[in-house]
Amino acid sequence: MRLLQKISPQREPFTLEEVKIFLRLSGEQEDALIPTLLSSARAYVEDVTQRSLLKQQWELTLKPPYSPPSPLVR
Repeated sequence: MRLLQKISPQREPFTLEEVKIFLRLSGEQEDALIPTLLSSARAYVEDVTQRSLLKQQWELTLKPPYSPPSPLVR
């Protein structure tokens, strides 16, 4: 079994401005770090809960645990 993410989320659940307001940050020193932390936090929550928080597209490939049937066996 193989699970492959075809289309990742197009945005995060919160914007940079919303996070800065919540964390009470006024400067721009952390603007490059916050989106990375937000993305990591979302991925962690999705992994722990086994739920997608945002729209995503996945492809599941299942391989049978046995070989294909022989043409001699009906």
